[in-house]
Amino acid sequence: LGYYAYIGEMLEYANGDYYFCGQVYDTVNNSCPVANCVKIDSLGNILWNKQICSPNIYTSNQCISFSSDGCILLGGEYNYSDRTGKWMLTKMDTSSNIIWQRYYGRNGNFPNSGVSGLLELPDRCYLMSGSYPAVSIDNGYEFYYDGCLRKISADGEQIWEKRLRTYSINLNSEKTYLENGIVSIIISDGYIYVLGTENKEYLQWYNSYLMKMDFDGNILWKRIYYGENAYNCEQHLK
Repeated sequence: LGYYAYIGEMLEYANGDYYFCGQVYDTVNNSCPVANCVKIDSLGNILWNKQICSPNIYTSNQCISFSSDGCILLGGEYNYSDRTGKWMLTKMDTSSNIIWQRYYGRNGNFPNSGVSGLLELPDRCYLMSGSYPAVSIDNGYEFYYDGCLRKISADGEQIWEKRLRTYSINLNSEKTYLENGIVSIIISDGYIYVLGTENKEYLQWYNSYLMKMDFDGNILWKRIYYGENAYNCEQHLK
């Protein structure tokens, strides 16, 4: 009683245990929602429940992955204030000990959203996907985002950042907007494949796209898949 919890993602480990990430909120003490990770066995018994950040700062974990060295990777969001946030990546062992925790994103008064995709590359680096606050309008009350990929070393250092930008024009004005979102990332045949959506006409027409990249972030090709009407941006993404 007095708590609510949000589950972001769950994975099964090789030994049959399960790990899931998300956030918990203490409604009695009115603390900020805090990122957490829970380990359970195959019978559903809780083995440990770890809050990985201070309850004084809004944090969350949206995705979870395993590294080849047997550790847990947690991708989420770290908010310094209501208007300023960073991507958050945490590496911890299977006993809930945090090895390192890093933050990434545009500096300044920008909401950097959080990590939406996370996986390990064959070179034992990590790839994260999410959004990058490209443009603020209405005195900073609204933002338009680029899709964003970041490659991170095994020690948590950023190796490269790739921003995917799409321009669209509102037919009723001369304003140009930006809106690009990454839905999923996978590794296949030694390459990165990025699935996403982009806005071609402000608040009207969305298209889905598939992009092939190498591990240095170079785009090898991009294919656009057009929807049948203005509001079915997910029809090609299922």
